[in-house]
Amino acid sequence: MKTLKPIVLVMLASLDELYTIIDHSSPSQALPFHDLSSQRTLNVIGRTAMSHEFDALNPAGSAVSRTYDEGAIMLGLQFPNTIGRIPTRAKRFVKRNTEEIKKMLHNAEEDPDGHELVCELRTLLTAGHETTASALKACILMPAQHPIVQQELLEELDAVAERHGDNDLLLKLPQLSNVINEALRLYSPSLNSSRKASPGGVTIPTSALGPLYLPKGFQIEIPTRGMLLDPFVWDDDAMEWKTQRWDSIDLVVGLATVPGKQIVKGRRQIGTYE
Repeated sequence: MKTLKPIVLVMLASLDELYTIIDHSSPSQALPFHDLSSQRTLNVIGRTAMSHEFDALNPAGSAVSRTYDEGAIMLGLQFPNTIGRIPTRAKRFVKRNTEEIKKMLHNAEEDPDGHELVCELRTLLTAGHETTASALKACILMPAQHPIVQQELLEELDAVAERHGDNDLLLKLPQLSNVINEALRLYSPSLNSSRKASPGGVTIPTSALGPLYLPKGFQIEIPTRGMLLDPFVWDDDAMEWKTQRWDSIDLVVGLATVPGKQIVKGRRQIGTYE
């Protein structure tokens, strides 16, 4: 939170641009909120980390924002070792626009080589851009669809604003934590992730095969979204948005509830991987 403080004004300015678009839209007009959130996040990244103006909320956009829009359809961003190996048209789009990407990133303070530039861009546009936009969308839309939760959240935040607390106080707001956790659970920004077995290998328990040994370097894909919506972990209401479920979950030691026990068990297993 303290790290984000210097760029809060830039984030708020970009958010104002998004609200301006919404305010000037017809009430009957359907807005692509996810796309707008994505473009707004791209503007923040450009202004704070790259000294570059993407102007992504402009209907015409910039060369880089258009490049990303084309490249974002690659499922390879989510499945790099499978679908990501297929030579799709979208993949050729990204390759063709790499030079534009390099020119933009050279505006930053450092001057890395071409390979480092492309790697940095991929990190910012996937892990640091699209996932952030998805999280923003869920955290705004879901409270709006649940007025009681939204009102409780506003009252909690108003109370903190009046007390002028520091950044650490934000970590102690139960309603805010519940809203964020539940939004990210039901609408996970990442569909999956991957892990490699650490040196010496690792043995994991399985329900079907018993203890299963994975040698060093063995890579597995973890179905993040599937786990976050699994009734075995979250009970029969797994597909419902219920912020109160987090009142009984301790992410460190776990409680007697089904989610608490299963989450902590999963965290301990993931901890054995690199």
